[in-house]
Amino acid sequence: MKLIPPFCHKDTPNSERKVFDALRNDKNSLTQNWIVYHSLNYKYDSKLVEKIYNYNRKYKNLRIQAGRNITPKIFNALRSNSEISFDGEPLRVDYNNDGSLSLGIDMSEKPEGWIVQVQKTFGEKRVLKNYNSTNTLI
Repeated sequence: MKLIPPFCHKDTPNSERKVFDALRNDKNSLTQNWIVYHSLNYKYDSKLVEKIYNYNRKYKNLRIQAGRNITPKIFNALRSNSEISFDGEPLRVDYNNDGSLSLGIDMSEKPEGWIVQVQKTFGEKRVLKNYNSTNTLI
């Protein structure tokens, strides 16, 4: 393990010195390639923390909104093409110039995405081994 800097300053708190010594004396093969930065007087910046938190919230909301926007388009594409059947194999999804979707058609070299089956558990019931109750998977 590489410690940067490779020593403790004389005014380093005892608690940090204990952590430094534990890291320096670590013989675990999994941590031998680790690089540890310490005693660098990093300041806690509440504005930076708030910025990261807000970015994370915006990213999560963007993902939710993207899902809500694509779902009606997939539904309309399925309704407009009665020949589409989903047998569990990945189903190709392509955007058309008018913003609609085409499913299962090789229009371009690169598809926009794929519809895949994740689980076959929708609506099935199972009994947990450790409990005497029945759960419905949704």
